[in-house]
Amino acid sequence: MVEKLLLDSTPKSKEDLDSSLDTYDREAEEVLRSSELIGDLDLDDQDQLNEAVERVCDQRESPAFWAWTVLALSTGVREALESNDASQATWLMSRLESSRSMLIYRLHLEALIWQGYSTPGLETLKTASEIWDSEHDNSSEEFWQTTLTQNPVLLYQAFNIPVILHQGKAYLGGKKIDNHGGKYADFILKNSVLGTMALVEIKTPKAKLLGSQYRSDVLGPSFELSGKHSRHAHRVTIRLDA
Repeated sequence: MVEKLLLDSTPKSKEDLDSSLDTYDREAEEVLRSSELIGDLDLDDQDQLNEAVERVCDQRESPAFWAWTVLALSTGVREALESNDASQATWLMSRLESSRSMLIYRLHLEALIWQGYSTPGLETLKTASEIWDSEHDNSSEEFWQTTLTQNPVLLYQAFNIPVILHQGKAYLGGKKIDNHGGKYADFILKNSVLGTMALVEIKTPKAKLLGSQYRSDVLGPSFELSGKHSRHAHRVTIRLDA
């Protein structure tokens, strides 16, 4: 699992460097978008961007700090390469890989490593229970997606195989020429051993899951749930055809 997390996106050759940097940037941006530290700020606004930097600059325990560091170092590597400064690019790349390793540790490994010193998953389950108690009537899918992104171990419990959160709000294709009609999955989970993917669609606690009675002891899926299932199948087709 650790090998997959650390090495899957690293460049396999010098020709892969640009695509690897793009992947690092996307991973870091996803962390920042879902961070409680700066989630209320518009990072396209310069003043709010400056405030975001101030909020995360001394929060080394937070994934947001390392995500921001990854983005800054990635930019530095690109600039050094454009200037043909090989020594600067090499130095910045070594720092970038170290910072990305810290980001992966904070996101995926820290809780697992410390489980041996505490009740396994107790804090995560306690947090989830508190959120449920206060928000079980919340019908905002955006809220629940953010909550699961910040507590991915809750998603992992739904599978009997080792998985990691690969991407949230994943674009699967399907946009028309007018930039409308794109298809998205709420989450993509990745099998950390085999590398296979699973599309995950979430429903809020207020969503209706069961429909009319199919047989005496069987209820069919609700219209909303069956529609989501059909749309998932369409998304997979789009992705395979892309």
